[in-house]
Amino acid sequence: GVMAWPSRACVSRGVTVAGHTRAGQRHPFQANYAIRKRCAIASSPWVGSGVTLPRAISAPSPARIRRQGYSTADTLASVQPLALQRFQAWFEAGGGTLSHIAFQRLPVYETSVLAQTDIPAAAEIARIPVHMCIHSGTAYHCPHVGEALQALKKRSVIDDRVAVCLFLANELRLQDASAWEPYLSILPTTFTTPLQYSGEQWEAVRATQIGRVAAFTQKEIEYTYRNVIQTAFKTLGSIGASLRLVTAEHYTRAHMLWWSRAFEVPSSFVTDVAPDTEQDVHVEALVPVLDLFNHTNSPSVRWSFPAAAALKDHCLQICTRENPVQRGQQLWNSYGRVSNGQLLLQYGFTLADNEFDSVILNPRGFGTEGALSDHVQENANDKVKLLQTLQLDPMFTLQRSTPLAEVLLWTRIWCLASTDTEGWSTAKAFAEQPPGERDVKMVLSAANDEQSVAALGRWLQKLSAELQHEEEAGDLHDTDLRMYKEGQWQVLQTAVKNLQDYEQQG
Repeated sequence: GVMAWPSRACVSRGVTVAGHTRAGQRHPFQANYAIRKRCAIASSPWVGSGVTLPRAISAPSPARIRRQGYSTADTLASVQPLALQRFQAWFEAGGGTLSHIAFQRLPVYETSVLAQTDIPAAAEIARIPVHMCIHSGTAYHCPHVGEALQALKKRSVIDDRVAVCLFLANELRLQDASAWEPYLSILPTTFTTPLQYSGEQWEAVRATQIGRVAAFTQKEIEYTYRNVIQTAFKTLGSIGASLRLVTAEHYTRAHMLWWSRAFEVPSSFVTDVAPDTEQDVHVEALVPVLDLFNHTNSPSVRWSFPAAAALKDHCLQICTRENPVQRGQQLWNSYGRVSNGQLLLQYGFTLADNEFDSVILNPRGFGTEGALSDHVQENANDKVKLLQTLQLDPMFTLQRSTPLAEVLLWTRIWCLASTDTEGWSTAKAFAEQPPGERDVKMVLSAANDEQSVAALGRWLQKLSAELQHEEEAGDLHDTDLRMYKEGQWQVLQTAVKNLQDYEQQG
């Protein structure tokens, strides 16, 4: 009952060099966190610990700041940089390395990564050891909650993502007592995604696609905690003592942090067991430092996984790209080819003129087009298999750059009637051809293709009109919401124009 969350994509590959860690500083965490056995899912970040977290850090902790009685008004500007200093000291004590960069809080962007000096092209700026990342193995090996999480996973009560969220929730509960506190203390406590909207903001997005997803996700979070997790806690006995102290607020914040910050990394990065190539070879993880880079479609850094002789030497490497970066400039990562809808839903921001803006076309939308409503439902399973053969999703992601022939092919297949023998025959013959030899016109020139083209045109016009009505009724003052809807409008208008040109050309 848990949604398949998107992750920051593993989109970069760069220079590969031998991995290394600092001698004697392989692990920043307390010695009593060593674990006797390793989990088959992922290797433990606690194994091999013998180094305690350094306490001789120049920046005071949040607890010390509170004890000394500083007022928020007098110290707000200085407290945040001190927290970042503590994080950097914690990161480097754990074997991480930083070069040429500094962390700073910027207006709008919050925590950001800036060039401390002029940085040449293809220069290494950071290395992140595997044991400083948080993933399912981290959760299952935690001495406080690992045994309980493994028991819940074994009984199929939770999956890996919920396990990590529960681990994070418990670490948030521990506050200063957590070994991860210097990292967790710099992460957001509030979020700007629609999952946290209220009032006018929520009304403006409630009827949209991301509004519906946000409402569903909110219900999933609440249901998972109250009906699944709390019920399961009661059956854990003494091993669930720590987890029973986790509140709904802790779990919700942990969920939001994982939702907005997890990256997909190769499973070999967090385990020394060779992955099964027939299965998914990526896992999700929180990666300190990497998650502090803000997103753009034109990134200035890339990240990769250098070769390593053993798991203890695994590091993620961040380098600049082909162009140098001047001192004082912000360094940018890319979270993938992400539309404004996904950026807003997952991260709480949008990009102006985002080239990856998209509109999801659900075949059920054809149900409003008269006689086609029955055709779409006919032989639905056969149509899905045919689309998969053609490497098309049952629900189509329409972008400004989408070739018109591709969306017309998708439309044509969904509009096939069960009695259209000729249409089915040509579509199947088309799918059987090698991808490089397929002639789209073979399917698009079917006798009743005019019907599906007209239906697509009416549907796109209807979606455009609904979007325009939402904007007029909503009186959008929120910049992110406005850019999200403007991006969808541009996608639809591009498709409408391309379709009109196609019809005029006969």
